[in-house]
Formats: sequence, structure tokens, C-alpha cells
Amino acid sequence: MKQFVKKNLQKIGRVMFEQPSFPTFTHKHPVVYIGEGLCITILQSGDIIAFPSRDMLISPPIIFTQQYEAHITRVLSELLRPHQTFIDIGANIGIHAVRAARLVGPQGKVIGFEPMPNNFLIFHRNIMANGLQDMCTPVKMALSNKNDEMTMEYLDDFCGNGMLGNYNEEFAKSLQREIKREVVPVTTLDQQLSEKNITKVDLIKIDVEGVEVKVLEGMLQTIKQNPHLQIISELWAAFDDQIALMKNFADAHQFKMKLITETGEMKPTTFDQLPRQLCDIILYK
Repeated sequence: MKQFVKKNLQKIGRVMFEQPSFPTFTHKHPVVYIGEGLCITILQSGDIIAFPSRDMLISPPIIFTQQYEAHITRVLSELLRPHQTFIDIGANIGIHAVRAARLVGPQGKVIGFEPMPNNFLIFHRNIMANGLQDMCTPVKMALSNKNDEMTMEYLDDFCGNGMLGNYNEEFAKSLQREIKREVVPVTTLDQQLSEKNITKVDLIKIDVEGVEVKVLEGMLQTIKQNPHLQIISELWAAFDDQIALMKNFADAHQFKMKLITETGEMKPTTFDQLPRQLCDIILYK
């Protein structure tokens, strides 16, 4: 229980204070409240992004720096090219999916999976606001290693902390928030891509609050079909069980690994060398 609270507070702190200039205002464009609990602005990347006004996870860095997970934005710019296909699993409000759609262009393809209802609604609006509806497809569904229905539990004011299964009551109380619940359909990436007749995938991003390996287990056919596939994944490297799960999967499928630094550099490393904290990695062959 204490590990859960520590892990989630670590993520909140990392996201809110990951920009060196925080909390100094650095943006050139205004942040405008547009009603229905939403603000809108233009990020440093040039993308138009609406976001929840009350959110305490992704909104502060957007408001103060016009960025969110800038290290991931840099990696997408380094890895994605026109005509490619990008899959965003745990797309949230679509910040990375929108950026990816601009990078792959009109002949490319982006699919974003997001099961949380409010996040999905904003994700869809952000696609429309940027005129990317022909190349970016939002899917209101959770991914795992099986087809099922599960309960998604989340806090309204923390866009990136929804999870399948039981949300920790202690963590919610520590933030004085009520846990919300919604039954969502769950499937595998292999199933989804088969239904959409998609075989070629170049880059996948996974951010699903600690169940990344289950998502990976549901894309074995996709991995087999795409020998040059690269996978960006969040990893709770402060916890031995999370490292072991990811290492076992990587070893079983002959993946090498790079660590994504806070500045967006991609450095080859091993699981033993990972910093014992929340981090982002790239699996590649």
C-alpha cells in the first residue's frame, strides 16, 4: 500500500517539476478557459491542446512551460518519419498522438487507445482542433493480454492515473479525492490491428500505470510481423517486480534497451543499470 502511494506521488512530482524552468512562466501563447472545465493553449511544438482546468498532473507543466513530457516529444521527433505508423497506448488527452500525427504526415497513421471517458473526449477534441482527423484515430478501449471487460478506477483531477483494477484508497484520501469507476472493454493490440487490417507498425508508446508488460503480451503477433519495431514504455524501475517482469519479457523476445533521459537522449543500457525511479525506456532489436 505504501509503495502504491509513493509510486503515484513520485509520478505527480516528476511530471509537475520535470521542466527546469518550472514554475517560471515561459509560454508565448495565452492559456484560455473555454468552458466545460477546459482550457486551451498552443504548445511549444505548435500543437493546439485543450486540457482540464482542474487537473493536477498534466495541466501545471502545460500552463507554465507549454510542454508535457518534453523528453518523449523529443524522442518522437527523433524516431518518427513521414508515412510511418505510430500506436499510442494510454494516449491520455492526445498530446503525443497529435504530435506524432504531424510527424508521420497525411500518408502516415496514428492510433491512440484511451479508456478513461473524460480523457477520451478531450483527446478527440484535440484531434479535431488540429485538423488531424484523417490521420489520427482515437479508440475508447483499454489494452491488455486478453479480451475482457474490467473496471477502470481513476481520480477526476489526475488525468494520467487511471488503472484497471483496484485504485488504492489511501492514495485517494491523501489527495482528498473520490475514486471514480467505469467498466471498460479490454482487448489486445493484436486483435485491434487485425480488425483494422494493419500489419506494419513502426513505433509504439505504452503508458498504462504499471501493467505495461500485460500490454506487451497482447502484441506478440505485431512484434513478430515488425522486426524493426521500437517500443517506448514507462517503467516503475523503483520496484524489483516491475523490473523483473520487463526484463523477462525483453529477454524472451530478444529486445535490447535504451534509457530515455530527462532531456530526451536515448542511451543504451541494461536493466541492472537503470536508475531506481520512474523512467521511460525503449525496447528495440
